[in-house]
This record gives sequence, structure tokens and C-alpha cells, in this order.
Amino acid sequence: MLATMKLRVSVAITITIAGLFSLTGGPTWAESVEYEVTVLPPVPDSFNWVAQGLNNHGDIVGWAQFQRNPFFLRAWKWSQDEGMVLLPAPPGRDALRYGARDINDAGVIAGDGGGDGGEAWRFQDGEYTLLGTIENDPLSTGPGLNENGDMAGYSGDPSFGRPKHLFRYTDDGGMVSLLSGRGTGINDSRQVTGYFEKTYGGGWEAVRIDADGEVLYLGFLPGHKDSFGFGINNAGQIVGTSRRSESSTAFVYTDGVGMRVIPGVSRWNSAVAINKRGHVVGSATDPGRSFRWTPETGTQELTSLIEPSLEIQIRSAMDINDRGQIVAYGLDLNRRENVQLLLTPVGGGIDCQSVNKFKNKCKKGKLKSIVTSGLPGGTELTIDNGGGTKSMVLNNRGKGKVKWNGQDGEREMTIVECPGRTCTVNCPGNDSCRG
Repeated sequence: MLATMKLRVSVAITITIAGLFSLTGGPTWAESVEYEVTVLPPVPDSFNWVAQGLNNHGDIVGWAQFQRNPFFLRAWKWSQDEGMVLLPAPPGRDALRYGARDINDAGVIAGDGGGDGGEAWRFQDGEYTLLGTIENDPLSTGPGLNENGDMAGYSGDPSFGRPKHLFRYTDDGGMVSLLSGRGTGINDSRQVTGYFEKTYGGGWEAVRIDADGEVLYLGFLPGHKDSFGFGINNAGQIVGTSRRSESSTAFVYTDGVGMRVIPGVSRWNSAVAINKRGHVVGSATDPGRSFRWTPETGTQELTSLIEPSLEIQIRSAMDINDRGQIVAYGLDLNRRENVQLLLTPVGGGIDCQSVNKFKNKCKKGKLKSIVTSGLPGGTELTIDNGGGTKSMVLNNRGKGKVKWNGQDGEREMTIVECPGRTCTVNCPGNDSCRG
């Protein structure tokens, strides 16, 4: 295990200036600090490393490149408790070349051989599941992962113009080709997003494929010829980019609304991830700049939302979780070095001192969590029962509850946004605890 280096900036008061935000226009430059910054430690002996995905606990996964020592590419996981840990090598042909792409709240990790070789895999409880390929394809990738352990990706040939199979993988159905294209994300309802290959070697259209196989073609923004879906949330909202020859525009798709433009920060813009609140992160490539978009604030450059004295330029946002944490990489302007970053909303986004009671009770396998608080109505909390999570929306009295059925064994109950609020309850007997 490697030592963990953190750089944290705590800001007691966040100042919001009236009229600062634009709902429909271009990006704004904030005059308040909204995120604490954690700088992840580098992976020793690697010459390049990139964070890829995070879960609601703030755990992050990614890949690191080496000068064949003997590894060329290795997957890693970082967490607040364990620091930086390299995953063991998978069996088979990817033993010296494997990178992590995403992680869910149960700690399941999805990855592959790097995108131009190998096959998609899933790492769970210390063991690998190799997904294989379709029709003897030479490779498969696995960028999409949901809370059930289902995955989405593509199986195909990396050569230009060769057809690729957009797939969904489930334990009960295996790897199933859904259409010609590439899969990028999957939600808990098994809806898959990605992009359909209209013609071999060119022409792409963003899609959403339901669990029953029904395909929704999202189309393009006016004057554009291609579109790509990159992220999906449990409401079925999709984010991505719509492209024409001289520029690209980030978008968010919502049922009943359609494809909505996300104002960019440069000429080439792409939205890559969306959380349950509909908050979006993305990046632009000329030069590297990153943004956050919400329906309330519009587009804001992420660099403007952190403490300026850090002198860090956030160049690319990779993922956002339901707590509003963002994983990104940037440039340390003092040392002129690339850094991997975890951005956490100031105060964690939740006033945990306002949580008055956190009670958990299990009776005959039925587990119930109840929160009583002084938090405002509509506040969302994430309750972890040691094997899965559920969202709790507080009512106007600051109260909320969630239930699980069929629970067995010892359950460590935690409010994810307030890690100190935890306790252990035993099921299926009659037991309770307060955290």
C-alpha cells in the first residue's frame, strides 16, 4: 500500500453573488470556492497515470503505464482509508496489461486491456470474471458498470472501419450484442448508452437501449452529423457530444425534453458523466479545460470553483457521483506536473451536524433505516447497508426512511454523506442500532 498525500482546503463560508450564473448562455467564472481538493498520490515507477471513475464512497479507480517492468499497464484503486493500491493481475492474456474503468458502491471494479487489446473484465471479492468477446473478436472493452455488476462496452476489432458489437453483459444472460457500435454506460435498470455505427468506418449516432432491447436513437443537434452518448443516470438521462466538422457541443438528453445544449468552454466540448441530480461534468480539448453544468447554475469552469492559491488548472473531468464529488486530472502550475484530483463539495454538501437521529432496525429479514434531522426538505441522503445503497429523500420535516427485504447477517449501516454516522445491526433477527 502506498502512502497517501492529500492537499485539502477547508472553506467555512461559500459566497454566492447574485446574477453570477447563466442558465442559457456561456460559461461563468465563479467568485466562490465550492470544492475541497484532494491530490491523489502518484503511482510509483509509472510514467503516466489517469483516474477514470468513482463511486458514492469517493473510491477512485484508473490505470497507470509503465516501461514494461514487466507490466505495461496496471489497474489501481484509491480510497481515503487504504490509499493507493495496485490490483493483482488478471489471468490469461491481460496479465501484463490491464486498466480499471469504473467502480460501484459494492466495490466491484470494471476494466479491460486498455482499449486496443485484451478483453473486458470484472473484479469482485478478489476474483476476476473475464467477459470474453463476441464472434471471435480480438478484443472487448468494459467502460460501463452499474450497481448490480452489469456491464456495457464493445467487442470488435480496433482496426478502422471494422464493425464493432455494442454489448450488455449480465450474470444471467452473459455478453449480448445489441447493435453495431460502442457501449459506454449502463444504469441500474440495465439501460445502456453509447453510439450506433451507421456505416462501417464513419457516421455515429447516440443511442439508449432499454432492458428489453428497444433502441432510442437520439439524433443530432441542428447542423451536426454525429453524436455520441457517454454517460447515463438512473432516470435515463444521457450526456455526450454532438459533432460537426469544425466543432463539437456537449448535450444532455431527457425524456420529454429531448437533446439540450450544454454551453461549452471552448470549441470542442464533450459531457462525459451525469449523476442522479442531473449534474453534469465534461471537458474541452483546445486547450484542456473542464466544466460542471447544472440546471440551476449553467456551465461553470471547474478551475474557478477551487481555491486559487492552489494554482491547479483542472483540465479534464472524468466522472461525478451522486454526492457531487468529481474525479478529474489537472496541471500543478507550480511544479508543471499532471495531478489526479478528487473534488468534494465544501462541507461534503451536507450539514451532518443537523442529522439528529440515525436509527436502523431489522425484524424477520426486513431492514429499515430512519433519519430525523434539521436538514431542509428535498435533501437526498445515501444509505449504505454494507452490501448496497439506497437513496433517501427527506420530507419537509427533515425525516426520511428506506427499506430492504431479505436481509441476512451483520449489516454495517452508514450515511454515505456523513461517514461518522454508522452502526451495526444483525439480521434476520429482531435487532436495532443507532448511529
